[in-house]
Amino acid sequence: LSFQTLLFLHHFLGLYSTQFIVEILDYSEGVYINGSLYEGYLTEAEAMTAANSILAQRDTSYDDRPGVLFLRESLVSAATSGEGASGTGDSSSNTAIYRFLVAHPEAQNSFEYGIDTLARTWLPAKEAPSNGASGSSGNTEYVTDGSETPSPVTSLASLKTRIGEIDTMLAAGDGSEAYIDCIYDKLTRERYYRDWTPIRIESTIESGSPAGTELRRSPEGVDSEYNGFWVSGTDANYFENRIVDDDTIASNGYSYSFATNRPLADGSYAVNFHMQHYTKMVCSFRPTDGYTSYTVTVTAPAGTLHEAFFDPVAIGAAVGVDATNGVLKPASFTVGETSTQITSLKWENNQVLLTLSPHASLANYALDFIELDGSISLTLQANDVTVDGTAGTHTWSVTTQPWYEGDLLMLRIREDAAPPTTPTP
Repeated sequence: LSFQTLLFLHHFLGLYSTQFIVEILDYSEGVYINGSLYEGYLTEAEAMTAANSILAQRDTSYDDRPGVLFLRESLVSAATSGEGASGTGDSSSNTAIYRFLVAHPEAQNSFEYGIDTLARTWLPAKEAPSNGASGSSGNTEYVTDGSETPSPVTSLASLKTRIGEIDTMLAAGDGSEAYIDCIYDKLTRERYYRDWTPIRIESTIESGSPAGTELRRSPEGVDSEYNGFWVSGTDANYFENRIVDDDTIASNGYSYSFATNRPLADGSYAVNFHMQHYTKMVCSFRPTDGYTSYTVTVTAPAGTLHEAFFDPVAIGAAVGVDATNGVLKPASFTVGETSTQITSLKWENNQVLLTLSPHASLANYALDFIELDGSISLTLQANDVTVDGTAGTHTWSVTTQPWYEGDLLMLRIREDAAPPTTPTP
């Protein structure tokens, strides 16, 4: 189906004397299409029988209404078509024939005469003109799917706008059939999968598990190219899809891995896994449906008081609560009967300073800083802390710089006992 040759003709019955003639092509010896022989009509009687069968499928309730016809233009030789004005059989004479989109230029067709087929051939007006009036093209609504109740409708202006949108999509490509097929699949999916319900899966992992902890690993498959994988959803930043292959050749087998991209603090996470076949990536078709919806529950080990993501952004400066770039979140927690918030966490002058507001005691607790691989790079224990209750600060002596700008760490405040072992990915 070539959208570039799509022609929309708006015809108001009663306004114009235009007549549309439907032909049943007569190939007495048959015709080969894609290697298969399609028998022709051997007699005029057979052709008339086929024509009457198609006419019998008409829904005559729409016959007295305006309509939008979907046609395409093709040039045929007057000598071979028998349609030349002079009838001389001059092979150099060509004439334009407008065929319904479902019609193949080299074979007869027996497609249904109707508006409820996959490839619409016409759109009737929602209502018949009253008192013989034909209506106005500016306010007429056309039925796009008569099988639905109530029937969805569109206007001629909307159709023209949609044609322009499709033209823009096509102009962005290379003109190849692969690109056109990709656009066709895109438009078809948007229409028929708009009410699709996603597959829902629940999964549980331990907090602090290394980046790359898998939620799903596909069986090994073989394709000419790598398929497309991506994530979306509220917590998509914490997950990723990875191609698992020991070379760069998709055709000898590969898998995909849906996994975390950093250690996760305890809580519930919502993320969607998407997969698209490589042939549908030609036109950058990334559908919003057809995904698997994951609810990932992350559980902290026993004795944990609080866990948070900690992403340093400036060494030597306060790293406070920042909802925009999420350098420390969540920042609020409860210790004993005190609800408090981490307002600053920084390293300067060979010291780590943690500020709580309001002040709360962390006696008998320790702070672990967890790296991407799930290992603990630094532990700050309660018996090593200096507390300033007025300022709300907790200070530890740390002579070696413990983190750098761009690090993706996880903070765990836990009971001051032996730290839990690193979870197995």
